[in-house]
Amino acid sequence: MAESSRKSESVEESSEVIAGISSQAKYTDLFERLMDPGFLLHSESYEIRDVNSAAERVFGADRDSLITKSFLGWVEAEQRDSLEKAFRIARRRYYPRQVRAWMNPGLGSRILGEASICMLLLQSGEEVVQVIVKDVTRVWEAEQAIAKY
Repeated sequence: MAESSRKSESVEESSEVIAGISSQAKYTDLFERLMDPGFLLHSESYEIRDVNSAAERVFGADRDSLITKSFLGWVEAEQRDSLEKAFRIARRRYYPRQVRAWMNPGLGSRILGEASICMLLLQSGEEVVQVIVKDVTRVWEAEQAIAKY
């Protein structure tokens, strides 16, 4: 009977591990397939832990050169405080936030990024801030043109 119970526990543990690996693989696949730049940031320093291929393309650098850079370094100085506040709120309350900020991603460009921010708990137990940045510069320009009329 005890042996049967141990086998049952072992099967349940194996199922949980497989489910964890499966969900991790699904998340990784989704993260990499995003059309918009995606970042995983350290939850307190906001240093970049991981990026997707869209971030590499938009920010003009490869993954290795982006890792450990501060995400806030791309945000224009006058908007850093409001973005950092959104990060703190997302971190403290696990409440997703969406914020617009002017960013200088490199390559001489300037974009208005709409950042979707939320906290994630990794399987390792580490908390990270997930940021997905959508370039809404053209939308903003169209809004400004309409407002002139």
